[in-house]
Amino acid sequence: MDVHFCAPQDFQFRQMKKIRVFESSVDLPKQRSSLLAISNKYGLTFAGKDETLKVFWTRDVIAAGRLEGNPNETVECSCAVTVTVSVAMHHIALSSDELTLSVCGTGDTSELTLDFYDVRTFLNKDRQEKRPFVSFRPVAAADTLVQDLKWSPVDASRLAGCLSDGSMMVLDVQDSVSVVARLPASEGITCVCWSPKGKQVSAGKEDATVVQFTPALQAKKVIPCPNFYSQDHPVRVLDVLWLSTFNFAVAYAAADGSLETPPELVVVSLPKKDEKRDERYLNFNDLVYGTCTERQHHYYLCHIEDWDLVLASSAAAIEVSIIAKQEDKVNWELWLLEDASRAELPVTENSEDTLPLGMAIDYTSQEDIHLSDEKRLPPAPTLMLLSTDGVLCPFSLLNLNPGVKQLTVAAVPLPEEGERAPAAKSSSSSVTPASAASSIFTSFPASSGMSLPPATLSFTAPPPAATAAASLAPPTSVSSAGFSFSLPALGSTTSSGFSLGSATGGFSFSALKPSSDAPAFSFASSLGPKEVSSAPAATPPQHPPAMSPIISGPKEPAEPATPAIRMNLTDKFLGVDSLGSVTSAAQPFSLTSTPKPAAAEVSGPTTAALKPAASAVLSRAAQSSAPPAQPRPAAVAPPASSTPSAQVVSVKALEKHLQQKKESDPVMTGILEEIGHFEKELDDLKTRCRNADFRVGSKDDMRDLRKDSEDFHAFTLEIKDATESLHGDISALKTSLLEALLEPRRHEHRASSTETKTTSSCSTRNHWTLGEKNSSRSHHHL
Repeated sequence: MDVHFCAPQDFQFRQMKKIRVFESSVDLPKQRSSLLAISNKYGLTFAGKDETLKVFWTRDVIAAGRLEGNPNETVECSCAVTVTVSVAMHHIALSSDELTLSVCGTGDTSELTLDFYDVRTFLNKDRQEKRPFVSFRPVAAADTLVQDLKWSPVDASRLAGCLSDGSMMVLDVQDSVSVVARLPASEGITCVCWSPKGKQVSAGKEDATVVQFTPALQAKKVIPCPNFYSQDHPVRVLDVLWLSTFNFAVAYAAADGSLETPPELVVVSLPKKDEKRDERYLNFNDLVYGTCTERQHHYYLCHIEDWDLVLASSAAAIEVSIIAKQEDKVNWELWLLEDASRAELPVTENSEDTLPLGMAIDYTSQEDIHLSDEKRLPPAPTLMLLSTDGVLCPFSLLNLNPGVKQLTVAAVPLPEEGERAPAAKSSSSSVTPASAASSIFTSFPASSGMSLPPATLSFTAPPPAATAAASLAPPTSVSSAGFSFSLPALGSTTSSGFSLGSATGGFSFSALKPSSDAPAFSFASSLGPKEVSSAPAATPPQHPPAMSPIISGPKEPAEPATPAIRMNLTDKFLGVDSLGSVTSAAQPFSLTSTPKPAAAEVSGPTTAALKPAASAVLSRAAQSSAPPAQPRPAAVAPPASSTPSAQVVSVKALEKHLQQKKESDPVMTGILEEIGHFEKELDDLKTRCRNADFRVGSKDDMRDLRKDSEDFHAFTLEIKDATESLHGDISALKTSLLEALLEPRRHEHRASSTETKTTSSCSTRNHWTLGEKNSSRSHHHL
């Protein structure tokens, strides 16, 4: 029987060589992030930074870390693949089957995106473009980030996540992403964690409670805030780790988001069904000794269940700490390891501390650990830390207890079958399907020899007045609203170009022919009856091609009136004016394809596009300045085709034909992709602008700012005066101290001088006394 218990003296972190993964950065990442993931089933390591994702074989990382030499050195490791993603990453995670990698980040528009990659795509050499098979954009404000995201431990397609705005959602990731359940931002969710069996999901909240939910987000139980946190210093749940059915590891941080107050780790023990007691809380305080006050707080927690250990690291600390179950298997204790046995992140070349961006444990190592010539240990798990300096720091987890359970298992090969194909570049679950307008474009035959350069999209929004006028009367001048899809010239005056325009009078799609012997196409729609007619059209004079906006004007008396059409891009580029009594009869679709000897455009009878120096169009342009014609009744029928060979085909048949050719024709596919991409951008713009608030502030706010500035200025002057006063006091104290130190010496000097004078006086006095005695004796003798 394996012995599960181990003591602090039996455990140590053994440092390995550091591996340089990304270039060193001067700026310290400040947002909450988790950018390291390890696949223990297939032996892969994923590390991310900004828009770069690197995939390593874990065996290569461990082999590089165990090279002989100084363990403080930094070495390089060959990367299996480097992928440039479309978002600035701040969170990555693996599903339970380790075949799906979620990549969360924000793009250029600061919009949150969740991309899901098939792991097999990274290592499939036949796929040059490494793209996600599906993406998801939650409905959230700009600059919203993923606060926490955890995959279900039993369901490979289910994940739970919460956003920085306080909302929470449970997603089902298949060929598409569906929202199983959702909680609004008012719930104040801060972190999530699944139960070990995946039957429930727990969520920490702003009010310092932990709520247990079903996968459908139905609340089952609430863990209250510990009673040792007072209302004067409220806290919130920062991170949570579900250890077992009745045990949680919960990190609490200051509710006001203060970065100066370090988080505290608390182990919560819930009563069992047959126990009549309250919850028990064991507070370990700040067990990692965090010192950084520049990064958002985040606790990385890893549970080694078979060893009854929890590894804890903080985004504000350089050290990894351990809490473990005591021998009674009930209580927990903090282990204090020796200096040589600790796991600490290295400093930079400038001797600055580095902090973790992610933490994970690998269990796939199959190499013995060489301690000395006489002592070797069996393979052990490897703790990996990704630092803010772009360095991967591996540590062997050595458990010297001879009876401890061995946890390492060899990795298996990555399956080649079942790979989910990457979606198109414009694919996103928030992008609506292509509009009906995208299904009416005909593809160009390969015989035309057209080589299409990159396209250019432009959009001009009409003012409200112009839109209203367009809906009440036939257009008489150049439309103020237009949508154009243009291709630049191919290098000559007879090059090809496209103009896809929408105006109040019609919708046209035309192509200039690339050479003198290639056919020219013109496709025009006034959105009338669903019929398609094919008829020859007059050939305008030859002129250099030009891309121009659509012009709509009154028709000549011999022609039927052009309907007043209102183009709504939000409604898939097409929408007929609801004022049916004002609009005239709509013209059918017109499709003409006629070889021409010169590079000229050909348009159908209802096309109102500006043609280069065409005589018929010039006459219409002259009429555009005339007063608008009276609207004609909607009952006017379109004229019959004057050409005997004209054919009438239903739009459904045309759409069916185009649908069949859509996938095989690269031109058609490119146009549809560009339209879908542009439509997505319009939807994104509309979403962002809907909640935009351009108010700068009121006069009261300006007055308050001015008052605060003056108060700060006065406070600065007071500080300056106080500093000068303190400086003077310090100088006076220094002088007094020096005088106090010199005073004993002066007394000694004075005492010495007095003694010398006394001695001299006594000597003189004795001298005169002796002289007097000698003189007296001489006198007596005489």
